[in-house]
Amino acid sequence: MRERLVTACGALLALLVLYAAFFQSTSAPVTRPVTPETGRNGYAAVSRWLESAGYRVISFRERYDRLIEQEFEPAPAFPFSGNVLITTMPHSIPVRSREHEHLKAWIRSGNTLLILAALDDRPEWSPSGADARFLGDLQIMSGLRFVPHRTGSAPYAEPSTVPAGTAVELAPLEGHPLMEGVSALRGYSDSRSAIWVPIEPRPFGDGDRVLLGIATERTTGVHAAWQRVYGNGHIIVVASGTLLTNHVVADSDAGRFLMNLIRHHLEEDGAVIFDDMHQGLSARYDASAFFRDARFHRTLWFLLGAWLVYVLGSSNRFAPPMPASTAPTQRDFIEAVAGFMARRLDERDAARSLLDAWFDEVRRARGLASREPPWATLEAIPTLDAATLERLRQRYEALQSGANVDLVELQNLLRSAREAIG
Repeated sequence: MRERLVTACGALLALLVLYAAFFQSTSAPVTRPVTPETGRNGYAAVSRWLESAGYRVISFRERYDRLIEQEFEPAPAFPFSGNVLITTMPHSIPVRSREHEHLKAWIRSGNTLLILAALDDRPEWSPSGADARFLGDLQIMSGLRFVPHRTGSAPYAEPSTVPAGTAVELAPLEGHPLMEGVSALRGYSDSRSAIWVPIEPRPFGDGDRVLLGIATERTTGVHAAWQRVYGNGHIIVVASGTLLTNHVVADSDAGRFLMNLIRHHLEEDGAVIFDDMHQGLSARYDASAFFRDARFHRTLWFLLGAWLVYVLGSSNRFAPPMPASTAPTQRDFIEAVAGFMARRLDERDAARSLLDAWFDEVRRARGLASREPPWATLEAIPTLDAATLERLRQRYEALQSGANVDLVELQNLLRSAREAIG
């Protein structure tokens, strides 16, 4: 009964392994907005386009601390000011409080931050939508606090929403330099999303309360892109996390908007920096991400199951082993003596003994009295191959000169000669 239970468990385990290996979902994995990604949600198209236009593009895979310190590798260093940093929110890796302070100092020194925030759209890589952590990080980074836009003035009016699988249209406001030549901007919401609007901006410092709208959401007419001055730099927020992704960037004038941004805010030796680190593409080893990986947990469960089956099924299904015989046999004696002789006897002496024994056999069979090697007698035997005899003569002469010979080959030659003589 026990063996049948173990066999059944093994069969179930085999089926589980077969299912895991061949019947997993074949749907394409969800890609994230990072520069090397050529999939649906990546930034490969935009980054390569900027590089082909002659701009320095950096895939930034460090925390914001390195913006000030500039000691990261392998990305090349960039000037202290005159750069454009593009970050997409919500982040996959949270921003630390210390990073926020370094980022603000970096913007104040004369750099520009473009935040592509998935507010009015909800990409597939952001299943949680505009949650509290996302809105809190966005408020710290931009100084803007967002609330859902409602269809009416009543406090409990229904919020404005964007249906799933719908393009989010942004209409530019005329007269703004960033919207020169831009007729429409477009994002895409994979899931149902709300429309968000900012309330009174939180000041970063003196004189930075001014918030300038630069685009509106087409269906509601509320602002969906903003710009504010921060020290010597600028912060630009667009309420779309998919504006520059591979699958929609060519459907609107997003490229024109990005070129206007670069023309007005990027200095001659500055760089366009994509924040890939906070979307999961880190230059540093992330142990917590390794332990969160579902594949790691599946591997542990598989090993645990295999061990459990081994423990439950560890029984001796074979006949008990026969005890070894302790009484020595005649073969054991011969092997022991032969092993001793092989270890103690010189190979040349062994070869000479083999040849001398064979010469004695030939002398006794032919009635010869001379103690010299009977080469003449052997040459007269018609059944003995001349080539074999010549090789034996060569081995004999080599031993006479003190050289070594191959004992196995010599034994085979003597056996052939004996068989030929009969």
